[in-house]
Amino acid sequence: MTPDDIANLLQREGSGDSAEEYDETLESESVVQRRTELLAEVLKTCTELQDSDRTQLEVVAEKLGDGSRDEAWRLPYGDSGILAFFFDVLANDDISNKLKIHSLRIAGNACADTNKNRALAVERNRLGAVIRQLSDESVVQYTIPVLYNVMVDYEPAQTLASELKVSQAMIKLLSSPNLPQFMGVILYFCRILALIVSRDSETAIAADDTVSVLLSVAINTPCKDDIEEFASLGSVAVAYLAAERFQSLAISQDQVGLFLDVFRHAHAGFDLAQVDDPDMVTALKQLRLSMLNMVAELTAHDTFPGAYPLTSAPAQTVLSWLGSDSVQLQAAACLALGNLSRSDAASTALVEQHAPQAALIEILSDPAVTDTQLLHSALSFLKNLAIPTQNKPALRPLLEPACLPRIYSLDTLPQVQYAAVSLTRLLLSNCPDNVSQFCQDPDQQAMEEGDSAAAATEKNSIVDDLIFLFGRTDTEPTKVEAARSIATICRVLHSNAAAELLPRYNASDSESRAEFYTRHDVGKPLAFLVTQEKWHILRSEAWFVLALMSRSVDGSRVIATVLQQEDVSARLTETITGQKKQGHVTEEEEKSNGEDATALSAVEGLGLQPQQADPTQKERIAAVERENALVMCTELLRNWSDEFKPLSRGFLEGLLKDGTELVVAHRNNEASSA
Repeated sequence: MTPDDIANLLQREGSGDSAEEYDETLESESVVQRRTELLAEVLKTCTELQDSDRTQLEVVAEKLGDGSRDEAWRLPYGDSGILAFFFDVLANDDISNKLKIHSLRIAGNACADTNKNRALAVERNRLGAVIRQLSDESVVQYTIPVLYNVMVDYEPAQTLASELKVSQAMIKLLSSPNLPQFMGVILYFCRILALIVSRDSETAIAADDTVSVLLSVAINTPCKDDIEEFASLGSVAVAYLAAERFQSLAISQDQVGLFLDVFRHAHAGFDLAQVDDPDMVTALKQLRLSMLNMVAELTAHDTFPGAYPLTSAPAQTVLSWLGSDSVQLQAAACLALGNLSRSDAASTALVEQHAPQAALIEILSDPAVTDTQLLHSALSFLKNLAIPTQNKPALRPLLEPACLPRIYSLDTLPQVQYAAVSLTRLLLSNCPDNVSQFCQDPDQQAMEEGDSAAAATEKNSIVDDLIFLFGRTDTEPTKVEAARSIATICRVLHSNAAAELLPRYNASDSESRAEFYTRHDVGKPLAFLVTQEKWHILRSEAWFVLALMSRSVDGSRVIATVLQQEDVSARLTETITGQKKQGHVTEEEEKSNGEDATALSAVEGLGLQPQQADPTQKERIAAVERENALVMCTELLRNWSDEFKPLSRGFLEGLLKDGTELVVAHRNNEASSA
């Protein structure tokens, strides 16, 4: 058959429909079979020409390539052997460029949406012949779409292509100086890589420079200006980075700076308001999110701090983002720097040498900042910075009313609210000066700042704001952190010179605390901590704080009120005796029978002092709690006054008697087993 005969056959016996119009379900099996049979003579001609006239074979291949655009010929090409023939042609080394191009056209069109023909491509490793064509840059614009047509929606082809290292060949092309020649199929590069990246074999086989090449192409012209190409390249790069191997390579081979450049361009390089295609808007949003998650993963990698110290270019880049106008860049900086500040040494160096807290305070103090992710990541970063004791003074401005306390009122953002309260507790813990700052009343603060008008205005203190939050929130973690913050304040006030921490009262330590407790109802948060069931160690913390408070009259007065709550007294009884029972907590009138002196004398002989339970010594926690509770009861009796009524002295005396016996027995057991 001549080339014209073949062209006429394909035209005459084809469907005559365009790709949009053709419906294979309307074709009868007999029609498909007839087409297959008609191609037998064509295959015979191709076989003969392969040995006798390669030039004529090129013309026949061109006609068959043209005919393959008609979907009606897809199955017949496969069933007749035409497709297999041209796969075999591609396997030869000595074929002309023209024959190669038309063979690729036949393969690509015949395999499109046709799994039966795709199976032929996988069979006998024929797909390898197509992949080999990637070494010829002159036909890349044909080879890449053919590979995609064979692989899309067909896992056996995807698996084989990965095993045949198709990604290595493609990455080599993307790093070629001749890349502009095949930029027209760059999206197909991305689609093919996206098909195979999730395969286990692929992450082991792919070239070491896969991620860096993809990112380099994305951040350079022309792809950086084309939202679809940029998003496709970036998405595939992030997909490879999901593998531990490529994260390690990115860190060890100094690719993080390049990644950050691409991340920044993803946010600063495109204005979504100017993008008309909703699919492109979605694609870029997804890329931004996946890259943000990858910033977190990379900076959390164990090897990252060693490879990128705070003085490194990438670290300095994210530090600079804190002052950016972009909410997304600020959030990414907080995530990255939060991971870099997980050690006390790094956290201290950050605060002392780079002062990120200035930008973070500005973010948290700005009511216009409403992005939940930014607020939460900033607070999480600051929580790391607040752990080392030496950092706390530098972070004190966070406790000013316009900063963290402002967030206490954001009930619609419970996670942000929780993080703010948790950070407050960290800033107060073991930092008397921060407690002093936090306990300032609004009028005192306004006077210090020279604002007499503000001083004359009635305002809640930020301590009250915290207590009000404790009372109204239904979010348990927030309630717990608010209560712990109040307990922390009480602990600091009873461990330091309260008169210096509360200068506005111009009184003694005890008088200053008494005035503070008169103004602020700390009893409910403390009661909550000793009665909650979920966190045993928090109950232990609370008993320790109550033991400290009880050593002064002002603290005992607060505790006496708290103990009048039945659930608190029941918990106290259980803590000291180990038994769940209700005691006679209140009494209208009591007559002293001398038992208090006996009970006090017995417990004093034990030499008990407030002590903090060690959470690592779980077997000792109950004993420490009992001893702290006994210290509290002892001090209440020592400080007893009529103000404590209707709390029952007899109730406390009975607990002292029972508890003393249990402590003595416990110590005897410990001594005998030692």
